[in-house]
Amino acid sequence: MSLAARTGILAIGNLVYRLTQTLTLIAVVRLVSPEEVGTYRQVWVLYNSLYVFFMLGLPGSTYYHLAAAEPGRHRRFLRQTSLLLAGLGTLFAGGLAGASTVLPVSMHNPALRATLLAICPYALFSVANSYTYPALVVYRRSWFASGVTVLSSLCQLLVTVTVLSLGGGLVSMFLLLGVVSAGFLSLSTWLVWSRVPPSSAPWAERPLAQQLRYAVPLGLADATTTLQGQIDKIVASLFYLPAFFAQYSLGAVPLPFITVIRSAVFSVLLSEVSARRAAGEIGQILTIWRAAVRKTALIFYPLLFGGLVCAEALMSTLYTASYRDAAIPFRVYLGMLALMVYPASSVVLALGSSAFQFRVNLAGLALTVGLGALLVRPLGLVGPALGALAALTVVVFLQLRHISKELDVGVIELLALRTQMGPLLVSAIAAVPALGVAQFHWNVAFSLLLQSATYMVVYVPLLWLTPALSSGDRDQLRSMWAKLRGAR
Repeated sequence: MSLAARTGILAIGNLVYRLTQTLTLIAVVRLVSPEEVGTYRQVWVLYNSLYVFFMLGLPGSTYYHLAAAEPGRHRRFLRQTSLLLAGLGTLFAGGLAGASTVLPVSMHNPALRATLLAICPYALFSVANSYTYPALVVYRRSWFASGVTVLSSLCQLLVTVTVLSLGGGLVSMFLLLGVVSAGFLSLSTWLVWSRVPPSSAPWAERPLAQQLRYAVPLGLADATTTLQGQIDKIVASLFYLPAFFAQYSLGAVPLPFITVIRSAVFSVLLSEVSARRAAGEIGQILTIWRAAVRKTALIFYPLLFGGLVCAEALMSTLYTASYRDAAIPFRVYLGMLALMVYPASSVVLALGSSAFQFRVNLAGLALTVGLGALLVRPLGLVGPALGALAALTVVVFLQLRHISKELDVGVIELLALRTQMGPLLVSAIAAVPALGVAQFHWNVAFSLLLQSATYMVVYVPLLWLTPALSSGDRDQLRSMWAKLRGAR
């Protein structure tokens, strides 16, 4: 199977996984009270914030060490990694149990104690299982890696809907998720170890210190990046009661496929820029940069302006009219798309500046916490989201400055304003008639459908009839359309 095919399979699995998570959240909102929704979101925010720290970068190191090691050394390396992660999973579960005595008071939610204790088994088995996905990828079992990911998310959806529909409550739901995660640990372990060659090397062929030297910096960088996306919600949970926090946490999330798109761009640019830098082809790096910005803008700008118009209808349709105010932080989060058109993180890492990236992430965390705590009382729901937006703005600016120094080009050139001006203007103009449609008070689902259709009816012809699309883009689209017709 080709590299492109394997990448596509993993990307599809990741997208289905994220969409299923969204469906799970939609189901929870409809099955429990706003207070319980707030508790549910608090548990997952805390879990997601700490999960990456306790993995210590070991799953990421599996990609590198397993691919580089001789086949005879795989078994002992995987055994070492699995034992380490099992120990770290136990620490993670113990940490959540310990936090259950403190955080319910800090987050104004006594019900948080029982739910944090209930998720401990799930936390243990999830961390212990985290090495199997990269191992399956290295062994080129992409279908299995993607399939297990999708199946686990579907099981989580099924368990959540079944337990809450029967009135079992959040505690029972999290306990049953722990049982399911134990089953997936067994399945994934069998899938990996059935492909591991027999051992022919001593235990110390891949010493623990060597593995941790690679894994820990990688894990810290991943952890700070993950925490940067969660810290505003933690700040909000310290000031809001659970029902009010539910409004914020439902809106303060990126669209599911944004992460998938950014991950694909990240992977491609990381390898391409690294190769061009090694060859001294700075001009080619700038060409790749501008192309990445333009093509990302073609996707992100319509999502930005269309989302700004449809926000209230979208939140009401997904989460019911009771959560209409979730549109407030959602609109602020959409503003981040204007910054996400710049693939700055991947280029910084491709330039070998991982230490700089780590420092910038820490600065972003500090700014998000400080600004969020400062703005939450005077501005309410929008405060922590504005703090996160301002922090991301500073982070992207610092990254662009660093890239400009490394490549000896101006920051203005990296902004590529002329390159993205066409998609920006077309996306903004298409929002005007959709905004007019939004002024009529119809059924929210019908209103969302009509607003979206109006936007696309205007956006697509404008995109095709204006210079927003390059000649190369048009040729690619014609080629894709011809292939689709030929496939029929």
